[in-house]
This record gives sequence, C-alpha cells and structure tokens, in this order.
Amino acid sequence: METATFTLGTETNRLCIGEASVDLCNGTAQGPGGAKRLRRKELQLLVFLYQNTGAVFSRDELLQHVWKYEGGALTRTVDQTVATLRRKLNDGPARSRRLATVHGIGYRLCPG
Repeated sequence: METATFTLGTETNRLCIGEASVDLCNGTAQGPGGAKRLRRKELQLLVFLYQNTGAVFSRDELLQHVWKYEGGALTRTVDQTVATLRRKLNDGPARSRRLATVHGIGYRLCPG
C-alpha cells in the first residue's frame, strides 16, 4: 500500500475532519472506529479538498487535479475513493457528512 507525505506550508501535518484526525506523514486516519491506513490517492484527495474547503468540484475536475487525468474519462474512480474515505473516516449519515455529495455536480469538504 502506497502512502504519501504532505506539507501544508508551515501548518501541521495533521487534518481534523469531523471526528477523525488524519496524520499525513504516517498516512493514517484515527477516528471512533480506530486507526485506518489511507492510500496515496485518498490522502491526495483529502488534502486537495481540505485546501479548498467549501468549494464544489465535479468528478472531472477531481480527476484532473488529483489523478491528473485529461478530458472526460468515464470512470467511477472518484466515487469509489470518496466511498472508501467515508468508511475510513467514519463520516456519518448523508445529512451530516463532512465529505459531501452535491447532487448533479460532484463533491466538497464542508467546513466545520
């Protein structure tokens, strides 16, 4: 399993998302369900959304920014990665999720 290390400027290498704490150096998420190892693209997606908290991105935009895919790839990669992250972060029921689906558009990380 591949992991990555990220530096967010002079900020810490830890993100807090809902009840989960994500250690970017170790590639782990610690939450109510225990510690979970995150894959490289899961970390990259989280960092991208965290840096753009509140902004809505389409699947195509996320594929371009995170996966570096060009032009309208027909894939469920983003959906599968978001679903996996929600499980690993124990990101509650749909109405209270931090990693939110914006129907007909894409995804966003909600502030809070």
